[in-house]
Amino acid sequence: MQDRPLVSIGLPVYNGEAYLEKALQCFLDQTVDDLEIVISDDASDDRTAEISQDLAAKDSRVRYFLAAEHLGGSRNFNRVFARSRGRFFRWAAHDDLCAPTYLERCLEALESDSDVVMAHSAAAYIDALGAPVRTLRRGYVDGEGYVERDVTSGDDYGRLAESTRPHDRLRAAIFHYSLRELPIFGLARTEAFERTLLNRSFYGTDKVIVAELALQGRIIEVPEVLFFRRTHPGASTRLGERRQRANWADPRRASNFLPLTMLVEYASVVRDADLTPLDRLRCYGVVARKAVGLQTWSRMLVPGPRNYLGWTS
Repeated sequence: MQDRPLVSIGLPVYNGEAYLEKALQCFLDQTVDDLEIVISDDASDDRTAEISQDLAAKDSRVRYFLAAEHLGGSRNFNRVFARSRGRFFRWAAHDDLCAPTYLERCLEALESDSDVVMAHSAAAYIDALGAPVRTLRRGYVDGEGYVERDVTSGDDYGRLAESTRPHDRLRAAIFHYSLRELPIFGLARTEAFERTLLNRSFYGTDKVIVAELALQGRIIEVPEVLFFRRTHPGASTRLGERRQRANWADPRRASNFLPLTMLVEYASVVRDADLTPLDRLRCYGVVARKAVGLQTWSRMLVPGPRNYLGWTS
């Protein structure tokens, strides 16, 4: 394709008027200008269409598509990918921000090593007004706030995700999926995304996509905080109940998300990956270790109000 851009930013959005304009502008201000921003509006009923169309009229790099009906998060994320044309692709949320050099630094990591399938930076959290919350290193967020983990033992996620061994990278995706980097919002080779099944119809499908990418190649962290993840009451990560999260992912599905679904998907990812017999066996071992984890079974048996990132409603 002669007019194929270097980078596609896929931005699925539903009723995003509060933050959308700033999110779009941060990509238009990137030091890499060979890009397109593809907006997929999930039948919003606020000013999302007006904001998007106004910006598209001013800048030819912005392309806007309106869904005829409300699709839900999973299908809308897939829809925006299907309409993208770039050699490299990144999903973007309508309420997050990136530093101007984000794409430049990630492209450097991808273009310097063909074995790298995705690159992302460290992340900092901001609140509804854009004020810093806290940079996430090795830690997690629960109902009481941020809890620090011991960082003296090394950076498990980064070490494993950048490994040349597939089962190490799978461990990174399954056991150390990082709130610091949120790799699903990294920049990846479009062909690598094309080899995945993209978003399934359940909440948490991003972890499975990262697992699929991890079995294709290395995932590199740019050692700078260039991504700013916004936490606010309207964010999907603040949904407290499983049924709410299931409805956000796909309104057609009535069933709640269960960790068992994730285990089945992880096993399918290993089955379908291009691996040697020994690597496949080792990767099945990683999934088996997840299956016997007490946390997995306790979450299946005792549904709680905690959401994906650990905040309570």
